[in-house]
Amino acid sequence: RRSRARVNRPSRLRAVIVAVAAVLTLFAWGLASAPGSSPDDDFHLSSIWCARGLSPDRCEAVRDDPAVRLVPVQVAGVACYAFVNATSAACQNAFRDDVVPNTPSSKGNWNHLYPPVFYAVMSPLVTHDLETSVLLMRALNSLVTVAMVGSLMLLLPRRHRVLAALPLVLTSVPLGLSLFASTNPSSWAVVSAATLWPALYASFETTGRRFWALQVFAVVSAVLGAGSRGDSCLFTVMAVGLVLLLRLPELRRRPVVLVTMAVCVLVSAFFFLHAGQSVTKTLQLAKGWKKTNFLWRGSRWSLRPEPGFWAPALNDKQMKDLGDLLPAGAKPLRVQFINNNKPQ
Repeated sequence: RRSRARVNRPSRLRAVIVAVAAVLTLFAWGLASAPGSSPDDDFHLSSIWCARGLSPDRCEAVRDDPAVRLVPVQVAGVACYAFVNATSAACQNAFRDDVVPNTPSSKGNWNHLYPPVFYAVMSPLVTHDLETSVLLMRALNSLVTVAMVGSLMLLLPRRHRVLAALPLVLTSVPLGLSLFASTNPSSWAVVSAATLWPALYASFETTGRRFWALQVFAVVSAVLGAGSRGDSCLFTVMAVGLVLLLRLPELRRRPVVLVTMAVCVLVSAFFFLHAGQSVTKTLQLAKGWKKTNFLWRGSRWSLRPEPGFWAPALNDKQMKDLGDLLPAGAKPLRVQFINNNKPQ
């Protein structure tokens, strides 16, 4: 027993060193960029600020316009330097110091486009200072990533532990690392996709406490992904399908794993059906449209100028106000942001 304990001490020390190094690496990524640097940060931060509902110091409603909320100008304009090569994050210095809901925004999850879990978890970290809030959220997200990967490494049999970290590390530089240390829900989706299938796969080779711990871990991983993005629900179904295919001859031996897979799929289906991302539409195109419309060509992105804009659909009240100006069956959009993401 003493010799085994002496052998385990160096391995435990190495595990602690690796975990600390991973946390410090992600913390460094979190400190390396200004708020608004991750994709669609203005949408996600506004969603976090409003995740707890209406509040006089965070998020307020706009009368007669349920698709719009009042959020702090620092949050609504956090991406003031996005898509503008000549502008740095110093544009945020022009905002007022007091973080109060005073700027209308239609970019947020109050329209239920995303599952609510990620935003609800990050919401308690909102403070009266934007930079402090973002750093706390990035730190929490970093810890979630390391905790999920580290826990999986401890639970997997030794010969499978490489599946917990190596594929994720090799495919995460640089965008993945920046997402893990960001306020973007895609980070949870990636972590879930990378950890769920190894947990289910290894469940066929474990017994006792480790087996039951892997079942709990798999469900947590599924909730983590499905609660962050609607499309992550599809990744959960794909992970379950992959394990079913790889373990087909052994399914009868482990009915409990089948129950765990079913729970993961049901959780994903629940979040998927309640997210606005699960929308199907049919686009009717005229015959020969490619000959006169160049928008399908990838080369169009090299054309100048680049008039990027954000144009949400008009709500019922706005369409009613337009009255007879709208043709029958028209579905107009309202251009709110052009190039620099500032309200026009």
